[in-house]
Order: sequence, then structure tokens, then C-alpha cells
Amino acid sequence: MSYEQIKEWEESMEPSHEIEKMSSNPDHNQRQTRVSIFLFIGLIVSLLFFIVQGRMMYLRVFTNFEDGKIQIHFEKSLQQVDRLKKMENKKIPENIDYDAISGLATEARPFIDWD
Repeated sequence: MSYEQIKEWEESMEPSHEIEKMSSNPDHNQRQTRVSIFLFIGLIVSLLFFIVQGRMMYLRVFTNFEDGKIQIHFEKSLQQVDRLKKMENKKIPENIDYDAISGLATEARPFIDWD
């Protein structure tokens, strides 16, 4: 090794020595510990906030989905009520042939046949 290389090596060691002195300084260690604790607490708070926001979004989407299902069911029920009201006013003819109705249950036929 040449003298110049040794000189450069010694100069490059100066920042290392300064860092070493700082790490052995108790004030620096306390400050570093406080900053670490502060960052850790900040991380925990932000994670909790993220979890709470996620749950709130889930509940909002789920509630909107359920509200939509209830709305659809309500609309279908109203349509069914309208159809039944229209059918209420229709009169069944007296001379109807119930045997010709294919959708009529066989269990219901004896009760309908009044002859």
C-alpha cells in the first residue's frame, strides 16, 4: 500500500469515527429511541385507522346491497298486489269446463266439481 492510499483510508474513517461517537452518546440514543417509539405508535394508529375505514366501507356496501334487495322485493310485492287487484274484479263464468284447464291440480278438481 502506498502512503497516499493509507492517507485516503484514514480520511474515509473519520465519518465512521464520528458516527461511532454519536452512537455512544446517551442523548443521541435517547433521541433515537423516542423517534423509533413515535414512528411505531404512528404505524399502529395508521393501521387501526385503515382497518376501521375498511370495515366502514364494507358495512356501507353491504347495507346498500341489502337496501337494494329490499327495494327490489318491495317493488315485486307491489306488482303482485296490482295483479291480484285486477284479478279480483274478474268473474269466473258459470259454464266453465274445469277438466279442460291443464294447470289445475288433480287434488283440487273434486272440490271444484259441484255437479
